[in-house]
Formats: sequence, structure tokens, C-alpha cells
Amino acid sequence: MNALSIVHKQIQACEGMISSVRGLKADAVSPLRIGVVFSSIPGWGAGIGFYRMFVRSLALVAEECGVEVGVVFDRQDDHALHALAGLPGGRWSLLMKDGRTALPETATFHRIGCFVDLFNSQPWVKGVGTVAWLPDFQHLHLRDHFTPDELAVREKTFEERAVGAELILCSSETVATDFRSVFPLLEDKARVARFPSNLVFETMPDEQPSSALTKYHLPDRYALVANQYWSHKNHQAVLNAVAAARREGVIIPVVLTGLPLDSRDASNGPTSQILQSIAKLALSGQVIPLGQVPYRDLIQLMRAAALIIQPSRFEGWSTIVQDAKALGRPLMCSDIPVHREQAPSSLGFFGCDDSDSLARLLVEHWPSLNAVWDREREATHLQNHLEVARDYGKTLAAVARSALSLARATATPD
Repeated sequence: MNALSIVHKQIQACEGMISSVRGLKADAVSPLRIGVVFSSIPGWGAGIGFYRMFVRSLALVAEECGVEVGVVFDRQDDHALHALAGLPGGRWSLLMKDGRTALPETATFHRIGCFVDLFNSQPWVKGVGTVAWLPDFQHLHLRDHFTPDELAVREKTFEERAVGAELILCSSETVATDFRSVFPLLEDKARVARFPSNLVFETMPDEQPSSALTKYHLPDRYALVANQYWSHKNHQAVLNAVAAARREGVIIPVVLTGLPLDSRDASNGPTSQILQSIAKLALSGQVIPLGQVPYRDLIQLMRAAALIIQPSRFEGWSTIVQDAKALGRPLMCSDIPVHREQAPSSLGFFGCDDSDSLARLLVEHWPSLNAVWDREREATHLQNHLEVARDYGKTLAAVARSALSLARATATPD
């Protein structure tokens, strides 16, 4: 039986059980059901990872927090079935009414007390809590990275979510500060919940990380940049820095992973710029662009990296930084507020437009960095970060419960 068949069976079993208890009042049902509304974001590879991390974190503490988590999705969406295969929790299909998605009917049928909307704007459902996640306010700070139409859509969507949801999840205090500045009358809705690394939920590969080096013919020591080739990810700063370091006699191999595509740029200019800069700076063979690699290979490449560099101009809360921390790998980060908040123990911070400062950090630290993998040390870091995931799950459960209380308090009789 394949994964899709298994998920379909799970849906049928859940819905059969639910139909047998339909009509029970929500107050009489325990635990609190939290429905995470699924939708994919084309061109954003990390999107599915967020769903998986979110659901796993809640499932980790569901029993002790008195909640039950499930994913609400269109059962005709094969992409959803693939993305959700293997996740804990329920599978709750969206109901339709008059050919349209019907969230009120979905909430009643599945006895959902709170919807969590990670990416879209959902209609308000009377008496049911809604929590919306705003990943970042990049459009507020990097407006030239968006077209006028994109800015208008993003601003409209953020306003709809801010106004419509009972509470707003922010992945960092940096995001919460932006939220309060944009929506001062709604500032009390903000709740900070710093998400963990998905790696704490993974079964780590048993083989030595060096297997990835053999597979891709990589040097024993390298720095890793694991970002999609979006313009704001700022790969150019790393390329300029390693070229400057080489002029100082320090040769630093760099591996680039990530989807070589910027969905916001029809000409895909960032990828061309990266490839051309490698040639212009005579870094061929020293900088190795691998593109998007299988997730298992990415884990091995992170484990084997002597250094992980995050040069991004903007993040809400960086996934790669969180992964590096969970694995105990050395970090260097661009000097933006969220990186200061997220990785205060980084080896150093550098200005986004100051590749010389990164070059100085590399020249200073590279000779002493090693890529020796220590299984026990890594296990200790992962165990510590599992507690981060538990804390995150507890925060999510508390926010969902508060959202339900607020929704009930403001609900009016028909």
C-alpha cells in the first residue's frame, strides 16, 4: 500500500469516527481540536517544512496540553497527500457548500475549536478561534524586491489576516515589532513563537556525513550556503568575501545548495548573477553550486560543513540558522536584527553590503575550523533543541486556546 492509499485510509477512518459523534457540543469534547489549514506555496521549498514542523511540535505536547492537532485540506489535492504523508495527527478534509470551501461547516463536522492559517486568509468563523502566522514583513523593508502588484497583494493579505484572526503568530520579536508598527491598533494580537529545527524530528542518517562528500566529489572542508537563489538571500556577499580571502592566501571552498530559481523574477536574474560571478571572480572549482539536493543529502552536507554562512538581507526566523544550531555547526550571519536575536553565539556578524567584513571573519576563523563529525556532540545538541520544539508546541497550544476563548467571547447569537 503506497503513502497516498494510507493517507486516504486515515481520512476515511477519522471521518467515520467523527460522524459517529456528530452533534456533540464543542464544550463537551476534549481535547481541543486545532486544525492547521493546508495550502502549498509554489516556488517556496521551505513551505512544506513549516507545515511539518508546526504539526510535529504540537503533536509532541498534545497530550500534556490537552489538544489534538490535525491538518485541514482538500482531499483531492494530491500534493497535500504527498506533503502530509507520515505526519502525526488527524487528516480533516475541507467540506464544500455551493461549490465553495465551507469553513463553518468544516469546523462543525470535525469539531474544530481553532483554525491555524499559516499562509492564506480564511473567513472568520463565529465561535471558532483563528490564529494566523505572519512569517515576516520583508515587503516593508525591501520594497524594491517586489512589483507594485505584489506589494498591493501582500499588504492587503496581511491586513486581512491581522484584522480577521483572533491572534497573530510572529516567529521572532523582530517580526512582532514590525507587526506592532504596521498595525498599532492591533498590537495586542501579536504572540511570539520562535520555531525549532525540523531536524529534531528526523531520523538522522546512520552513515558518516562524508558519504555526501563522496557523492558530490567535495573537499574535506567547506563552507555551506543553503539558501534558494532569491535576490534577498545575498549570495554575492559570500562570493566577494571568499575572493577577497583568497587574495589573503586563505582558500575557502564553498558549497551552494538551494533551488536555483527566484519565482519573483521572470528572467531568473539571481541565478545568472551567481553563476557569472563565480566565473568573473575566478572561483570555478572553489565555489560549487549544487542546486536543490535531496533532503537527506542536505542533512549530510550540513553535518559535514566546517562552517554554515547565512548572508540573507532579510529573514523572519532563519530555517538554516535553526538547523545549524540544532546540529551544533559553526555559524556566520549577516548583521540583521533577527540574526542577532536568533544566533547570539555566532562566530561573527557582517554587514549585508560589507563583504570585506565577512572576508576578515573568514580569514580569522577558517584556519581553526574543522569538519570532524562528532556523533555524541550532535546528539546532545539535537536533544537540547527537542526541548525548543516542546516549548514551541506548548506556546502554540496556549495561543490556540486563547484564540478560542476570544472567539467565543465575541461571538453573538444568531
